[in-house]
Amino acid sequence: MHKMPVQPLAQLLRIADRLAVHLSDTSYRGRSKLRNVALATSRVDIYSAAMDQAMCNEGPDPIGKRDPPIIAVVDDDKGFRDALQFFLRTFEFHVEAFASGDDFLRSSRLDAVGCVVLDLAMPEMSGLEVQQQLAARGLQIPIVFVTAHRDEDLGRRASEAGALAVLRKPVDDEELVHLVREALRGQ
Repeated sequence: MHKMPVQPLAQLLRIADRLAVHLSDTSYRGRSKLRNVALATSRVDIYSAAMDQAMCNEGPDPIGKRDPPIIAVVDDDKGFRDALQFFLRTFEFHVEAFASGDDFLRSSRLDAVGCVVLDLAMPEMSGLEVQQQLAARGLQIPIVFVTAHRDEDLGRRASEAGALAVLRKPVDDEELVHLVREALRGQ
């Protein structure tokens, strides 16, 4: 890993601090709530980048330490996908979102995925087909299927194929978080 010299890191932290002060002085005057959220998120991103780099400067990872597992959200409905990604991140899960099963299967980080929240009924490649592709590759990743469709046969087939659960949209937030945690504990 490339280490950042301490001086540029300190400089980045000073810039983040100045930005934080500027945002706190001006964030509510004449701006929409959405703009304020975007500005606050930018500040958090700057601090996160600085902290990530600071951790890189500490040297190699301690023995036994590994990156936290990724929660993959795979759904063709952009609004649902984005909302679910944001929601899961509030619980400090590491989340990556994909618009299709094909996009997900092309990911170079499949081996880091600890749980998939997968739409059952997507165009081109269904959730069941994605599950079959994962199994064909030897990847046994816990899957929580979600669906807006009331097709009982599809839900039954997903359960028989080894799904952790099949949830109906709108998804019960507490149940989903419980299932994701259960999937991660099983690893």
